[in-house]
Amino acid sequence: MSPLNTTWKAAPTGRFGKLSEARLQLGVYPNPHGNNLLPEVCHVVSHKDPLPEEFDARTQWPKYPTIGEIRDQGSCGSCWKMPHN
Repeated sequence: MSPLNTTWKAAPTGRFGKLSEARLQLGVYPNPHGNNLLPEVCHVVSHKDPLPEEFDARTQWPKYPTIGEIRDQGSCGSCWKMPHN
């Protein structure tokens, strides 16, 4: 890694050092009842509606403060299915 005059240094963490790579990728235990723990919510979106130039979920949904929090998700592994820009 090339230095960028940062105040931190990238390094592996020992937090999960005793777990095998396979165990790290197992995720969470499934629901024993076979159903989703959270209800599915579907929204119909019209392609005729214009998209806003900007959207900030923190200001649009102030009742949900966790949207603005950064949490340590360790090696969650779900990022493979999340779009990133």
